[in-house]
Amino acid sequence: MKRVLIYVEKNISNQHTITWIMDFIKRLDARLISLYIIEHDNANDDIEDEAWKILYHIEDIAFEHEVKISLLLEKNDEKTSIEIINNVISTYDIYFMITTTYVEGVKIPQLVVGR
Repeated sequence: MKRVLIYVEKNISNQHTITWIMDFIKRLDARLISLYIIEHDNANDDIEDEAWKILYHIEDIAFEHEVKISLLLEKNDEKTSIEIINNVISTYDIYFMITTTYVEGVKIPQLVVGR
């Protein structure tokens, strides 16, 4: 099964964007890996709660679209965000990545789709 990584940030709240992503993933018959990275300087319980709220919202929409999903929340305490993303890509054998922002230095095996 193909795995697609979505790097989630606060600006993913656009319902149209999320719905488009779910339809796209379903057509691929892929599993969505949804990754949120909390910046070390901003880490606190409120930020973590907000991150989980965003991830659970995406999970709810994935279930509505019958898309298989895994949620990942990481903190960049010892690694940069780019290192975390590259590690997830390697560990989960990511087919390609969707992001709502440009991520400099990320090595993607196939494709980066962004806006």
